[in-house]
Amino acid sequence: MVLTCSIVAIATANLMLRQGIHPKIVSERLGHSSVSITLDIYSHVLPGLQKAAAQRFDEAFNFGHNNYVEKLVIPRRKNEVVEKFG
Repeated sequence: MVLTCSIVAIATANLMLRQGIHPKIVSERLGHSSVSITLDIYSHVLPGLQKAAAQRFDEAFNFGHNNYVEKLVIPRRKNEVVEKFG
């Protein structure tokens, strides 16, 4: 098997994305002019991305069951904040 630059690039992108490396970094390594090019070509490598994002979002707002969010601080006016709601 002959390794061409294309095969090496595909393998690199697949490995990096599966390891959780940010797509912007992968895009820069591959020399793409935009991260959207990388995501258009390689998004199939990350089939569980939507599910993982939904789980992390759920964990962040499930106050009693994790350590991600201790309190939610929302700026109201200049010096006024609401520390927790719900």
